[in-house]
Amino acid sequence: MFKIETFDVKTRQPLPLPNGELNSKKGLFVEWKGVHAELSPLEVLSSEKYEECLDELKQYEKLFENLSDTFNLDEAFFGQKLPLPKNVSVLFCLESLLLCHQFQNEKITLPVNLMGTIESLAKMKVPHEKELCLKVKVAKTSENDEKMFLLSMPKNIKLRLDGNQKMQRPLPDYYRKLNLDYLEEPFTDIESYQDMSLPFALDENVLKWKEIENTQLKALVVKPSVQLSLSGTYKLAKEAAKKNIKLIVSSAYETPVGLNSLLILAHLINENFIPTEHGLNGLEWFLDIPHQLVSKDGVVSNF
Repeated sequence: MFKIETFDVKTRQPLPLPNGELNSKKGLFVEWKGVHAELSPLEVLSSEKYEECLDELKQYEKLFENLSDTFNLDEAFFGQKLPLPKNVSVLFCLESLLLCHQFQNEKITLPVNLMGTIESLAKMKVPHEKELCLKVKVAKTSENDEKMFLLSMPKNIKLRLDGNQKMQRPLPDYYRKLNLDYLEEPFTDIESYQDMSLPFALDENVLKWKEIENTQLKALVVKPSVQLSLSGTYKLAKEAAKKNIKLIVSSAYETPVGLNSLLILAHLINENFIPTEHGLNGLEWFLDIPHQLVSKDGVVSNF
């Protein structure tokens, strides 16, 4: 049986969204066989509705009483013969239960990228002596301040510059002097990437990745709770690795309960395909959510 608990938690500070801010989040925690999962459709990032997802989730309670021992990472429901739900967040929740149950005793340590704007990262005082991966939200401050900050980063810090489709051509020449992992989704139009001469990653346009014929495409950024779920993300990582493209598992403002399933998924992708730092930030974003995950110096662990 599912044990379902509703939650409505506040954020420690406003979290940026495409059309505003997130100050709280509501959803469900679902317990099954001693493991927990999160169902919390973020309506600003998808068309899913909370009440509809709750109704759909309840339809699977009896189905989960008679599961087989099958477990295939790149198949929907990991190979269980279950009907696909309409809502991705419901599939994410149900697959999270299966994944967490399968790997509940696995001790995981995962590299992640630190993330912020120029202003917030400057206040954080990024340690220059450590080898870190830094995801910087660019095109949000003056060009001069941005240039000064980025050029101050030593070569042991790998940079991911997130343009959120707001960057303009021509791109700054000094980018070539940086230890640049990639530019994340700098432009809106998919055609703009065909002649990119700098390494780039897709986020908003990630499902169109096969339309791009450019070896500078280095990474695909996926939010499994919003698109593809867990099994679909793993399957995409397998496919992308054949073209030497890495997959970054990214969070979409999940609580630590949801982040735990993303941690397991990212760990499995690192083990089986191209290892990299993932975008699993947010352990301290929400108030009053107890958890066992630990984040320190660009590493997240579950013990």
